[in-house]
Amino acid sequence: MTSTGPGRPTTRPGAPRGEVQVRAALIAAATDLFADRGPTTVTIREIADVAGVNHGLVHHYFGSKDRLLSAVLQQLAEQSAAALAGQPTRALYAPGGAIERHGRILAHLLLEGRDLTDLTTAFPSMHALIDRYRTGAGVSDADARTRVAQIAALVLGWQLFEPFLAAAAGLDLTDDTRQAVLGDAVDVLLLHRA
Repeated sequence: MTSTGPGRPTTRPGAPRGEVQVRAALIAAATDLFADRGPTTVTIREIADVAGVNHGLVHHYFGSKDRLLSAVLQQLAEQSAAALAGQPTRALYAPGGAIERHGRILAHLLLEGRDLTDLTTAFPSMHALIDRYRTGAGVSDADARTRVAQIAALVLGWQLFEPFLAAAAGLDLTDDTRQAVLGDAVDVLLLHRA
């Protein structure tokens, strides 16, 4: 921040202004920081610094770090569902994509012992996959839900443990081979009737 005189702070050049820009900047900064380090270790000041705004704006627009976290999870859930609507199998394991970042944040929260139902109740990407599988494979709702949970476990496991899995199995994974390996496994789960 710069100042134009006593008690008259102004924002940095190029800093987000107005509710829409500030909220978007805070959500983007929080998403990156939460995915990298987990929500617990990230401070409101760090989020505001990365967003280029005053830390008081987190409280002004979201009320608390948990409400900002809920907004991050909601946005990632919506982005994940949109990605799955376009190219579902590629979106499932796109490095750095919404699904991976969403999974990383959820993993941090679960490892911290947090109750996810306090933060989010909408899972549009899971519902989209369930509907797609139920319709495409002609299976019951219960079978579709089980199969999609298996697919999510596979993809999240790869996202979170890939360095270990690759080293332990002696795999040299590039983006193309990763997509091929995961694509084959997802296809087997999707095509195999429950």
